[in-house]
Parts: sequence; C-alpha cells; structure tokens
Amino acid sequence: MQTKTRKPETPKHFSTGTGLKITIDPLDAFSGISRNKLFEATGLIPYFVAEAHLSIAEEPTAQGVLDDLNDSYGFGLGEYNMLDDEAASMAENGLYSYEEDPDLSPLVEFDLGGATVWVYQYALVAVKVGDDVIMQRMD
Repeated sequence: MQTKTRKPETPKHFSTGTGLKITIDPLDAFSGISRNKLFEATGLIPYFVAEAHLSIAEEPTAQGVLDDLNDSYGFGLGEYNMLDDEAASMAENGLYSYEEDPDLSPLVEFDLGGATVWVYQYALVAVKVGDDVIMQRMD
C-alpha cells in the first residue's frame, strides 16, 4: 500500500534570499483554505514580482514597479489604473472594493522594500508606494 505524502504547509510570513518579504493571506480573510493553495492561486505573478524586486529603484514609484511587473509579464496594460474608476477604492490595508461587488482581500502581499504588491483573485494586482496605488489585471 502506498501512502500519500502531503506537502508541508507554507508559513504565513517568509522572506526570500534577496530580501523579498511575503505574507500569505495578510488580512486573514481565507480561513479554511491552505496557504499553499492561496499561494498557488497567484500563478506566475510571484515570479514577476521577484524579478521586479531585483530591479527596484532606490526611490520606487508605483508606476515604475508596475512597469517592471508588466515587462516580465509581457502583456501589460501600460498606465491603465482600475482605481481611476469612481466605483473602485482601495483601503490602506489592501482591501479592494467595487460598488455592488463583494470586497476582495489580497491572497498574498509582497513587501519589496519601498513598495507593496498585493495579488488578488482573478489575477488582479495592486502596487502601492506611499499614497500612490495602481491596480491592473495580469491575465
């Protein structure tokens, strides 16, 4: 009889060797869903974030970080910002709201040191630097 082995649970907070800090389910909104599944739900986006982290400017801008993400992704939306829509808003902690839709909590938060990247369901990505926040879809 063969036993099924389970992958160990990913910690909630961890860092890469390059200093990229990662928090899975930063708002504790996904109880009952393993952190492994939440991280896997972000698809390839963490690879784009890791690459952007390696090239982050000394004084980053939200648009600059998003441009780096889109350069890695290859199908960027330029300077389009979903938050320019009057029905959309972003809370300080990364909670995304759009009128008549349920709020979205980030699956994963990446701290690039000077910039924060939140990844949501539906391949939505937000970049925050200071008070400047840009949100796009990366699918």
